[in-house]
Amino acid sequence: IAKQACERSELSMKFQTTFTETIKAFFPHSTIIESALQFPITSTGWSVELLTKDECDFDNPDYYLVLNLQDMLSSDLNELDQIESHYSKFADMNRIIVCVWCTNLSKANYSFRIVEHSTHTVATVKQYKQYETELRQLFKHTNSEYKFLCMNRIEKQHRTTVAQKLHTLDTGNISMQSKGKELVYTNKTYTDYDVEYNNCTNLMSLAQNFNTSEFSVITESQYTTEYGIVTEKFYNTVVAQHPFIAVAQRNYCSQIQGLGFKLYHCFDYGYDSVEDRYRIDKMLELNRVQLETGIDIEGCREVIDYNTEWFFNGFGTELQRRFESQLLRIWHSGDHQDPAVI
Repeated sequence: IAKQACERSELSMKFQTTFTETIKAFFPHSTIIESALQFPITSTGWSVELLTKDECDFDNPDYYLVLNLQDMLSSDLNELDQIESHYSKFADMNRIIVCVWCTNLSKANYSFRIVEHSTHTVATVKQYKQYETELRQLFKHTNSEYKFLCMNRIEKQHRTTVAQKLHTLDTGNISMQSKGKELVYTNKTYTDYDVEYNNCTNLMSLAQNFNTSEFSVITESQYTTEYGIVTEKFYNTVVAQHPFIAVAQRNYCSQIQGLGFKLYHCFDYGYDSVEDRYRIDKMLELNRVQLETGIDIEGCREVIDYNTEWFFNGFGTELQRRFESQLLRIWHSGDHQDPAVI
């Protein structure tokens, strides 16, 4: 896990110019820690890179400290607690900005400023955009050998539970790579992915598995957490032109809609807000017919095309707009000269 997180950070760093330039446009006298989570992860979560009082310049009223937390946080938000405990002793907390991947943290009770922005997601979108032509050519539904595709790389309790329940239907292509269970058609192995850690080439290797099934059952990285993330697992279904249902944190599908994507009318997403202990069973209950007999793919074409176009030609711009809007609100709360991006 630590190795993957480190490589995720390295991938994001390739696309950090815009992130740094955007911060500096609003707050030119800022210190930016572009990857503040320290590896490896511990049993209680990530350790955070923390600066001493002498390493900061809070005596300068125009000074800001920006910490970019590039990975999903522990469920108890230990990482944010570290920041609060350390800097509250000497810093103006209104001039500390923490960028987080997960959502709804603006409601959390911290005295520093929280900006919801994932440089890893931005990196994923930009990387996939570079290979848009190849990706569009690769993913075309060829036959309905399987009703659904359910990919699981690392075993987790919620993934094990849903995989076991789906196996009883005998209509899906299901993997659990860390336990030696591969998809029907060859793709990058568990070890290959660890060594390369490239979501785009990994997605390309999965083409035949996507093309021979009608839709995806996404099993996200998180399940029992209030502040969840949307990862490449969802974006892969969009690029592969796969409708989806999801096993993920509560209100995940609403979160996806909040990012500008559309849900599919062929599925019942009424399970999305159900509490954790019932959500998987409710998802299976509401969508059993689709899991057993499949869906009308052409009936989903309008939403498939919309989501694909939004991902490739609108989503990246929207992420940047939201990032700048949040920074602008922080800027407005102070007394600053006009930022360069305005």
